[in-house]
Amino acid sequence: MKLRFGLVLSLVGAVSVPVVLGWPSPASAVGKIDDGDKRCFAVAGSPGDVALVNLTPVEAEGLGNGQLVSSDVNNTPLASNVNFGANTFDPNVAAAPIGADGQVCYLNSNNTRTHLVADHLGTLDADIYQPATNSGVAKRLVDTRPGSSKIQAGGRLCFAVAGSPGDVALVNLTPVEAEGLGNGQLVSSDVKNTPLASNVNFGANTFDPNVAAAPIGADGQVCYLNSNNTRTHLVADHLGTLDADIYQPATNSGVAKRLVDTRPGSSKIQAGGRLCFAVAGSPGDVALVNLTPVEAEGLGNGQLVSSDVKNTPLASNVNFGANTFDPNVAAAPIGADGQVCYLNSNNTRTHLVADHLGTLDADIYQPATNSGVAKRLVDTRTEAPPPTTTTTPPATTTTTTVPPSCDPSYPTVCIPPPPPDLNCGDITHRNFVVLQPDPHNFDGNNDGIGCVG
Repeated sequence: MKLRFGLVLSLVGAVSVPVVLGWPSPASAVGKIDDGDKRCFAVAGSPGDVALVNLTPVEAEGLGNGQLVSSDVNNTPLASNVNFGANTFDPNVAAAPIGADGQVCYLNSNNTRTHLVADHLGTLDADIYQPATNSGVAKRLVDTRPGSSKIQAGGRLCFAVAGSPGDVALVNLTPVEAEGLGNGQLVSSDVKNTPLASNVNFGANTFDPNVAAAPIGADGQVCYLNSNNTRTHLVADHLGTLDADIYQPATNSGVAKRLVDTRPGSSKIQAGGRLCFAVAGSPGDVALVNLTPVEAEGLGNGQLVSSDVKNTPLASNVNFGANTFDPNVAAAPIGADGQVCYLNSNNTRTHLVADHLGTLDADIYQPATNSGVAKRLVDTRTEAPPPTTTTTPPATTTTTTVPPSCDPSYPTVCIPPPPPDLNCGDITHRNFVVLQPDPHNFDGNNDGIGCVG
């Protein structure tokens, strides 16, 4: 599940990159994107073409969400691409048309400030992509929360999307208010059986968005299939639709194909390790793969690259913590040997599940770099702060309150490390994520959740 270092108890908005793994210092607040503010940046491609960007809010100061839009968009639409909590790492892929000035913009919600890392994956030609709306912003098609029932365990919810049967809908899926651990996937309405794959993973009361791709069925619909584990609400935002003739689904039915699962009888991928695997398509075509690191032994990140790439670039597609489920979609050109490769960061070992969604024709996709790897365009943590004007006020006495340090064993809340040793009765937080070593022993049964109540 996209718990990414914590239960992301964020608001689903008006619902990659090695991110440097660490905890914020007061100085890192310089350059954050303010609540309700936006950050625009130039991407390769022509105005009207569609940029695919991996967005990673980092060091947020509270719950929030954000979205990517064309720089031509002036109003904040009812949609979101990323959801995040305080001090979480929350990547997700977003798609937006390039504005007349050659830029796209990240819109931050009104809830809180956050840093942002943005990695450009590549750009789609405008003539093969139909945005969900005229302005290119996402369109909210499903929100089961207002007056609707949750989707039952093993249930199915179908909805119409713009495009012709056989075209491929890109939909941002966000399970919300789930009652337990589970997963789900997007399929064509023509698919009747549940395939062995997934697009989203979630936990109780988490917000876990991920982009999914599915061919549109004969009735003009795609369907969300919920796992057999638990009930959940769903928010689904349609990003846009790809023409059928430039996209080769991984299977004849259009469902994802599981190509890698290192858990059954295989070793974990070592820190700094590399795992290559074959995908359908020709060398130079671009594979879309859902990457899910599982059972990691600590904090880390990873990325998908062409097998022709030998060096580890400054980018990432997925970020993960110990024993989290952290899926995200990645795009990489297929190498001369017909393969793409997962590169694991130097931090820790992890298992990997990789589901191939489909492959884009090379001639309609412009990678962000010549090698096909992602290009880091924004990292507000390392940017120079804006100029300030200094004035001399009348002499006053100022008292500065220094916030307590936050123990990294409790990444979604701020609890200081011992001493003193705290009990659940000493704090107000409930049902928060606990990582080892858990110095306060809030998670007595070792289920990853502290102070249940």
